Amino acid sequence: MPTTRTRSKRTKGTNSVYFSESRKRYVADVLVGYYPNGRPKRKRTFHKTKTDAELAVRKMSSLVDSGRPPVVGAPTLAEILDAYLQHVQANRTRRTYESYRSIVDSRVLRSPLGRKRMDQLSPLEIQSLLDKEVHMGRHRSAMLLWQVLRASVRWSARKGVISDLVLGGVDPPNYRRQPKKVWSESQTRAFLRALTSQPVELRAAALVGMQTGLRLSELLGLTEASTDYETGRIEVSHQLQTRYTPATLVPLKTESSRRIVFVTEPAHSALREERSRHHGLGLHNPLGLALLNELGNPWRPETFRKRLAAVAEAAGVPPLPPHQALRHGFASHAIAKGGDIATVSKVLGHSSISLTASTYQHLLESAAKETSQRLSTLFTTEETA
Repeated sequence: MPTTRTRSKRTKGTNSVYFSESRKRYVADVLVGYYPNGRPKRKRTFHKTKTDAELAVRKMSSLVDSGRPPVVGAPTLAEILDAYLQHVQANRTRRTYESYRSIVDSRVLRSPLGRKRMDQLSPLEIQSLLDKEVHMGRHRSAMLLWQVLRASVRWSARKGVISDLVLGGVDPPNYRRQPKKVWSESQTRAFLRALTSQPVELRAAALVGMQTGLRLSELLGLTEASTDYETGRIEVSHQLQTRYTPATLVPLKTESSRRIVFVTEPAHSALREERSRHHGLGLHNPLGLALLNELGNPWRPETFRKRLAAVAEAAGVPPLPPHQALRHGFASHAIAKGGDIATVSKVLGHSSISLTASTYQHLLESAAKETSQRLSTLFTTEETA
């Protein structure tokens, strides 16, 4: 009868840190127990630095000593994505989670790729998945899928679960932002003329959006407490969420989104008029919103979009979604009028100037051409009479 080898504790030298030439990473190697046949059961994680690997050895060793050894065996891609999405659900907005979850469910979990173990997954298979999305014309879907895969793998690698080398040879989808459709200057003036005959609740919201470039959720989530009715200064710190729950205010996701904007007299005057409407009608406003619909309730994005489209039709201009008509319109006109790209980026609440530059690259090229033409007189050798 064969004997089973057991050990009550680890012996000296059972845990180690070494450099793997094949993976170009430091390996944290820890003995976590024994299989029934007596073979040692080891847990290995991969790290960029030796210090990180040594720290991982100490953490895993403490788990073994406490009777909670780490799990051995590479997880599948589906398990990695599920764990990351649980992290997203706990730390991001529900809308972000639902967006990530839908792309993962439809593109990965329903395919054989989701059942593959991470140690058997090659960069070529990930590349083929992304290339298929691009080939089908789903460029934005391919970019979102790449962002979720990259974030989940990096997050799992930081936890010491897997190595991030699986994405080392993957090329991101080639996604070029299309120029945003916005109203021309004459169309904008026509829209503003049609807007003057609209009720103050719509006029105030549209004017503030056109003069500040706020995202729609930020615009509809402005509060009276964040608005200075004397100077036109507005502190942007919250957004209105209406999609999954009753209307509620939630903080903005990033620090760069929190910012200060100003409105000029037309929007400033409309804001004061809107506040007078609230107080005159004694509207119930538990969220303290600065902008309410005609019934005194928080605006619903789809309702605001329809009302905006009706004004555009009356003005004889093509209807555009609020994001394009207000936010992109503000940015486009600001850049076309010579606005500094760094200032425009800050007002929009972009995370970086490069994001603003890539979004409005076609406008920056036109501005650069105009600047070059203005400077041409400086370098001419001809003297004027």
